[in-house]
Amino acid sequence: MKTSISIFQTADTAPVPDLARYLEDAGYGALYFCEHTHQSLRFAAQAPTLGRRFRETYDPFVAAQAAASATSALRVGSAVTLLAQHEPIAMAKRLASLDRVIGGRLDVGVGAGWIEDEMERHGVDPRRRNARLTEHALAVRALWSGEPTTVHSEHIDFEDIVVLPTPLQRPGPPIYVGGAGPRALERIKAFGDGWMPDFGSVPPRVLLARIGELRARAQEWGRRIPVTVMGVPHDPTVIEALAAAGVDRIATLAPSAPLAEIRAFLDPFERAVRAVFGAGTGAQA
Repeated sequence: MKTSISIFQTADTAPVPDLARYLEDAGYGALYFCEHTHQSLRFAAQAPTLGRRFRETYDPFVAAQAAASATSALRVGSAVTLLAQHEPIAMAKRLASLDRVIGGRLDVGVGAGWIEDEMERHGVDPRRRNARLTEHALAVRALWSGEPTTVHSEHIDFEDIVVLPTPLQRPGPPIYVGGAGPRALERIKAFGDGWMPDFGSVPPRVLLARIGELRARAQEWGRRIPVTVMGVPHDPTVIEALAAAGVDRIATLAPSAPLAEIRAFLDPFERAVRAVFGAGTGAQA
């Protein structure tokens, strides 16, 4: 089992290159950046206790490029980008270019989002956000082919366009489907290379059951679907249960803080990993 972190990267957080180098040296396999594009004053008034990091977070792919530039093997990407809020032609170009620039180390976690006010400012109907997410993901994947592509769907309409360069990873960077709801497996079947559920979003027994269901369905599809569980608590019992379920990677959500505070936060996570997998494993099981 591999380890990683996700983070809301802000101006007050440890500089991206410093954080990325520390994680790689400590044995982590990936660094994923969260996304929210903005926060309206109306929503801020409605949710006054929502942390500042939700409105101050960096663009995840700008941060990912900085992290990759400071390391040699660390995988980087989003957890998650709110793909329904992004125009798919520009996103296909952006992600393919980034994957080439950083040597094929990009992972793309995608989700539909939960802040309806944010979606609406992007012209997204909250009631149709999951359908739009699926359409955008399928369009991006098709455009990564480098071949003339036509898409006519509810939210997308273009014909015979070519986007180059293609990504370095073929057929493209892995797309991880966020969310642990009952329809997440349908989205994985439609466009996902992997699953990226959040540990706290459903009861643990439900999450473990859905992991088992995914394994069975993936066999039917003739595919292997890697699972990265986000927001994992620093609890050896939880980590052991996820390992037994065949989870490929676990991630903890680090605080948006200076590097010393992040290191202190990660220390019990690393101890929990060692408690399960043995002394000397560091952050990597």
